[in-house]
Amino acid sequence: MSNPISKRAISDYVETQARDEKVQHTERIMSEHVVGNDYDCWDVHTNKGRYWVITNPTNLYSQHYFPSLDYTLSFHIGVMLRVMALQRGAPSSGHKSRFTAICDDGSRRLNPTTRQKKLRFPSRGHEMPGNSDPIRQSVT
Repeated sequence: MSNPISKRAISDYVETQARDEKVQHTERIMSEHVVGNDYDCWDVHTNKGRYWVITNPTNLYSQHYFPSLDYTLSFHIGVMLRVMALQRGAPSSGHKSRFTAICDDGSRRLNPTTRQKKLRFPSRGHEMPGNSDPIRQSVT
């Protein structure tokens, strides 16, 4: 399970990210294939603490704040998916229109504080009463 090239790369990464710390031990704990990507999970000990290092892309997490590797891997995958989504840019106008409310008069309103009698969602034709939010009702 130990790959000396990867092990050295992980140690170097930790030493560049956790300044003033020296890596004492690096061990690959597991590898998982999730949503089309491979993730290697490493347990890294330094002279000042311990870290989980998860690849693809590589990031480190203090085991003080993230004691569970399973939780940390799930967190890492979620953060990376969100980062990738942000890098793709804003959704197309066609995508946005699927989530834009259509009012009774046929107009589209993006402002959530605008009074509306009924909202229809174009993809399904479902209707729901407008201003059903008690907080919004008290404001408008």
